[in-house]
Parts: sequence; C-alpha cells; structure tokens
Amino acid sequence: MGRVSCCHSMTMTVRENTSLMTIPTSWPWMGTQTFQPAALILLVDRLRKYGNVGAACGRIHPTGMGPMVWYQKFEYAVGHWLQKTAEHVFGSVLCSPGCFSLFRGSALMDDNVLKRYTTTATRASEYVQYDQGEDRWLCTLLLQQGWRVEYNAASDAYTNSPQEFKEFYNQRRRWGPSTLANTLDLLHSGNETVKRNSSISRLYIFYQIFTVSSSILGPASVSLMIAGAFQFVFKIEGTLSIIISVIPPIFYMFICFLAKPNTQITIAGIMSVLYAFLMLASFFAIIGDMAMQGTFITPTGLFLLSMAAMYLVTALLHPQEFSMIIYGLMYFICIPSGYLLLTIYSLVNMHIVTWGTRETNKEKEEKKTQNVLCDRNCKLCCWDMKLQVTQETDNLMLQQLQQAVNPNTQVTQQVVQEQKPDTKEEKNNALNEENNKEISPELLERRRAKKDKDSESDTSSVDSVPKKESAYSSIEDDNDDNHDDDDDNMGYAGSVYSGFTEEEREIVPQSDWVQPVKEEFLKKLTYANLKRNLQEQIRYTLRNKNQEDVCEELVMMLTDTVNGELKDKVGPEDVLSDSQLEELQYALNEAARRILKTNRMERLERRVKRAIEKTLIAPQVEKLTEDELDFWKKLLERYLAPIVDDKAHKEQVTKELKSLRNKAVFLYFIVNVLWIVATFFLQAIGNDVISIKIQKVWPNGTSSGEYLKVEPLSLMFLLSFAVLLVVQFLAMLYHRVYTLIHVVSYRSTEKDYIPREEEDEEGIILENQIANG
Repeated sequence: MGRVSCCHSMTMTVRENTSLMTIPTSWPWMGTQTFQPAALILLVDRLRKYGNVGAACGRIHPTGMGPMVWYQKFEYAVGHWLQKTAEHVFGSVLCSPGCFSLFRGSALMDDNVLKRYTTTATRASEYVQYDQGEDRWLCTLLLQQGWRVEYNAASDAYTNSPQEFKEFYNQRRRWGPSTLANTLDLLHSGNETVKRNSSISRLYIFYQIFTVSSSILGPASVSLMIAGAFQFVFKIEGTLSIIISVIPPIFYMFICFLAKPNTQITIAGIMSVLYAFLMLASFFAIIGDMAMQGTFITPTGLFLLSMAAMYLVTALLHPQEFSMIIYGLMYFICIPSGYLLLTIYSLVNMHIVTWGTRETNKEKEEKKTQNVLCDRNCKLCCWDMKLQVTQETDNLMLQQLQQAVNPNTQVTQQVVQEQKPDTKEEKNNALNEENNKEISPELLERRRAKKDKDSESDTSSVDSVPKKESAYSSIEDDNDDNHDDDDDNMGYAGSVYSGFTEEEREIVPQSDWVQPVKEEFLKKLTYANLKRNLQEQIRYTLRNKNQEDVCEELVMMLTDTVNGELKDKVGPEDVLSDSQLEELQYALNEAARRILKTNRMERLERRVKRAIEKTLIAPQVEKLTEDELDFWKKLLERYLAPIVDDKAHKEQVTKELKSLRNKAVFLYFIVNVLWIVATFFLQAIGNDVISIKIQKVWPNGTSSGEYLKVEPLSLMFLLSFAVLLVVQFLAMLYHRVYTLIHVVSYRSTEKDYIPREEEDEEGIILENQIANG
C-alpha cells in the first residue's frame, strides 16, 4: 500500500511540474513564431508560483506589412492593454491564444478537460464552439473546472498575421461565432463556475454580460454612428440619416445570403473603403462642429477627447509599444468594416465550418495540375483557346491509336499500370511483416544471462576497491561507467532492447526517406564544420566532469588531429567520404586514448569515443519495441486519424448548421433593429418633447446660457461605454504595477535559472546514493 501511495505521489508531482507550450503549426498566416527564452521563463514562473494557474499567455505582436496588419497591430494592442488586463485583474482571462501559451499538465489532465476537449463534434453548436476556436474552448473547460488563466504583459511573442483582406475575414469568421458561443456557455454555467472557481465572482460575470451585450449591439451602434456622420457631413435630418445608414448593412446581409463567400468578401472590401472615407469625414466634421460651437464641453466632444487622452496615457505606460498609437487612425476609419460588415459576414456564414486557409487553395491547385502533360493557351484576336493534355487523355489516345492500327490487339499498358500498385503494396506488406518480427526468446535469454554475469562482476569489483579510496570516489567511477553504458544504449533504456550490443540490435530495413535524411546529415560533415562540431560535442560531453583542463586539452589535440589528417587532402567545404571518415575516427580515438591515459582519466574514454562517433556517423533507424509500436498505432487511430463522416451525417450537420445560423442572424437582427427603431422614434418625436438638456459651458468654465439637447437613449449608451473604458483603464493601471513587480523580481532571480540548466543528472543520482547510505 505504501508503494502505491509513493507512486501516486510521484505521478502527481510529475503532472504538477509538467507544462505544455503551444505554438502554431498549421496556420498559414501564423506559421512563423518568434519569442525569447525570457518570455517563456516568465510564463513558467507564473505556473511555478501559483498552483491554481492552469494556463498563462503573453503579449502577442502581429507582424507583417500592409493596411490589414496596421489595423491588427492597434487592435491587438488595445485588446491586450485594456481587455485582457481587465479580465486578469477582475477575474480570469477567457482565452489563452494558441500561438503562444503555456498550459499546466495537471490542469489538462483534470476531469472533464482533456477528455471532453478531444471529443468529436456531432451537433451544430459543437462544430461552432469546439472546432472554430480550440484555444478558447480549452480555456472555457479550464475555467469551468476551477483553474485560473493569467496574462503576462512582459512575455512578448511575435507572430505573422493575415495580410490580405480575404484571409483576415476568414480568420475572424471562425473567431467571432466561437468567441460568442464559448462566452455564452461560460455565462450559462455562471453559478456553478463561481462556486468552483475562486477567481471568478458574480461581479465578473456581470462584467462579461455587459461586454457581450455591447458586442451584440455593435452593428446598431456603428449604424447610428454612421447616421451621425451623415448628419455632420451632409446636414441631413436625424430620421432620414438613420434610414440611409441602415440601407447598406441590409443590402450586404442579402448579398451574404445569396452570393458566394468570395463575392461577399469582395463587396465587403469595396464597402469598407467607402465607409473609411465617411468615417474620416465624420472625424473632421466632429472637430469642425466643436469649433463652430465654440466649446469642446459637449457629450460628443468630451467622449472623443477623453478616449484620445485615455489611449495616449495607456500608450505612454507601454513605452516599448508607444508606436502602436500611430495605427489608431487606421483602426478608427475601419470600425464599420470590423464591427458591422465583419459581424454580418461571420453570422451569415456560420454554417461554414472549414478554416478557409490558403493551404486549402494550394491543395486544390495541386490537384488540378496533377498528371498534366501539356498545358497551352492560345490567344488571337477574339479567339481564346486552351489545350490541356492529361495522363488519362494520353492513355486514351494511345488505346484508340492501337485499336485503329490493329483491332485484335488488346491494350496492355493499362493492365501493367494497374498491377504496379499491387506489386508495390505486396513489397510494403512483406517489409512490414519483416519489421514486425519479435525478438527471439533465445536472444533474450542470452542477454539476461550476460547482464546477470556483468552485474556479479561489477559487484565483485566494487568490493575489491582499496579502503584508502573514499566511498565518494568509488561511486563516482561506477557512475561514470554506468553513464557511459547509458550513452552507448541511448534510446533503449527501459525497453526490450536495453543491454543489447550493436550487432544484436535489429536494424529496420531502410525506407525511401532514410537515405535522403542521411545524405542531408552527411552534407554537414565538411572539413570546416567538422572541427567546430567536434569541439562542441567534446565540451558538451564533459560539461559536468569538473575536468576543464582535460577537456580543453582534448579539444586542442583532437582539432590538431583533424587538421593533420585532412588539411592537405580535402578542401574546407568538401564532404568526407566513408573511407576518410573511418580513418579519421580511428585517428581521433587513438589520440583521445593517449591523452586520457596520460591524464589518468581512462574512465572517460568510452564517453569521449561516443562523442566522436556522434560527430562523424549519421544516425541509424532502428525498430520500435512492440509496446511503443502498439502505443503509436493506438494514438494515431484514436486521436490523429482523419474524421470520416458519412454522407447522411454531413447532410444532417449542414442542415443543423444552417438552422443555427438562421436563429443567430434573427436574434442579432431583432436586437439591433429594436435599438435602431427606438432611436429613430426618439428622433421623430423631436428633441423638444423627449430630451435631456445639458447646459452649454465655454472652455474657460463660464456658462453660455444655452442648453444642448441630447437623446436619453444615446446618452445612456455613451455613458455606459465610457464607464466600461474607465473600468478597463483602472485595471490596466493596476496590472502595469503588477507586471513591474513581477519583472523586477524575475530579473533579480534570473541568475538562479542558469545553474539549473547545467545541472548534471549524475550529480543528483550521486547525492541520492550518498543520502541513502
């Protein structure tokens, strides 16, 4: 019972101290990820200090060129400066992005986290919530299970972002519905989550309800903003400007229902440019209106100036990212595209669950050009002819020609081609059967007997150690020998092959991919690279032996040996032949043996020879054990095999997705229409009947005696949005101090990480042996 408890405790310790880092692998616009080791260590530090932190993320910086990247730079900056910091301070971050995050192993292995995360989506809502935003879905599961997700502003990572309008819209088409679905799921289970997660309170749930409501009313708010722009620029009445402002969104919504996605994106791009000109005109119109009024102390003026001042102060508190404020104007003029057109595009195309990346287009192009023998275009005046000959067309022409010459002759070419795959498949099956042969019992028995004999001889040698030598030195020598054996048997420890010699290990017959890999490896074995690689390998092998003098002597003498053997025979960039490598290895082994014998360090000979062998010889491909082979087969079959749905299930899912799409569009449409209609009737009734009178004040503080009439609905929404920004700004101030304390404490203890990186496993084993007597 004690052994079981000890094993369970060790397993829990490993789970707690294991972290998984996520970086993009399949996203075409996020294929390049750049970060410094310090950024990762800061995330590790968060998980190490606080046991309830299940995941930690850093500051993501989009890279690239073009207007779309400029828009995203400010969008990411504002999202991290205000939104993510507010989530971190008031509760927990809702999404730890998959492009740069660190997850605790025990958190992923917790109940209803990884097991539910790996379930296959079967319903329409699951396709939207699970597959369109995996990182947010995983964080939702962690929060519901009681874990906390943190944000570290000092952990910077740089990733490629969509540079084309189409890629950006397809990316956000996935992110938008998934974000809304996961947030609604978290709010739906709010009572249970508050009880289980100490980081989430009811006040934080209310904060998320307010942010979700603001995002749902985003299209109506942007439409009313456009109506205000029409009023400022073209001096149109309020009711008429509202009617004009809602016509383009309704038109685009019908386009999204009727046209193909590429056409929808093209029209969205054209409308975005027109909206940008209108927003720019409204920006200057607001400034002109304040000049005409003679004061900026108006609801619109105060809101505009306070927002500009707030963003400016926020940028000043992020001095390394202050340049992001330049892209604020680009973000402002693109608000209708990002919050109106993109929302409509995402909702109407919710039933499309493909990622829509550039890789898919490449696969289609490769499929189209496959087996094409000839592809020619001919343009002359009004004629436009295209000639394309494929492999199938070529075979058909040959068959027709042969049958025309000799009708009795049967075409054998196709039969031969059909038989070739069978022959190759038979060869592969025979090769697999040969690879899957088990090790003979006689070989196992012989190795066990040899191992027992070696262990007895080791025991006798330990007993015969002179007493004048300390226990520490004897243990060190045995430890070196054992570690040398481990080096020789690298890759076989704990498996069936542990303890076998090179002749007894079963080598897998070379596959088609083995030889190119070896050739690529051997290309690096040039005379110029060989000396540097050998020096690094020797230093790394003897890094923890406390024999710097011997190590440097070995490096110097072995380098001289390489020069003596190759200096007049090969050029600096020549690749060595097999015979040259064998002669060089023999010479290096002899030189190393003499040096170690002179310094009475014979116990390091096998380790040094192993380092020389690693430098000169390409790695061999060896057979997996039965347990490993069974593990990988089950892993591929259970988690990595492509999901194949039958036609009936696909049709049913498509039908459910369209039904879900219609419900979501109807809900969005009704809510936004109600908001716009309420504003429209307030405008129609007139400011004299229903309005809030605000006294007009000059910039010097004196009253003008006039009153500004403001609609109560617009003023309420304006104040609500202003309160939200103020709350996020205060959270940002707290988080800045919090980050500063963390960075200062990390810098003061940064030197503690260096010895741990070079800490030798043999030293740990030695200390444990001495401690256990």
